[in-house]
Amino acid sequence: MNIPAQKIIHHIDMQVAAMKKAAAEGETARISECATAIEAYCQLLKGSAKQEPSASVNQQTVTPKPLTFVQPTIHEKEEEKNKGSLLDF
Repeated sequence: MNIPAQKIIHHIDMQVAAMKKAAAEGETARISECATAIEAYCQLLKGSAKQEPSASVNQQTVTPKPLTFVQPTIHEKEEEKNKGSLLDF
């Protein structure tokens, strides 16, 4: 994943502001949530810094195959109607 560092830093700044607000209001759970988010953003920055040198390596692209949908036949629809309830004994 190649996310610009400035965008991540902006999100860290937003979390720091939210943490300051939560600290002023005494919301300990919210402070913990903000700290966890900041930690995740920092890990993302560390990971993207490690991956940048290897970005020049050729990577294979995988193209997904298109999905095909099969319509149930009239016979299958009639079988479903005749099944009844699981609670019928």
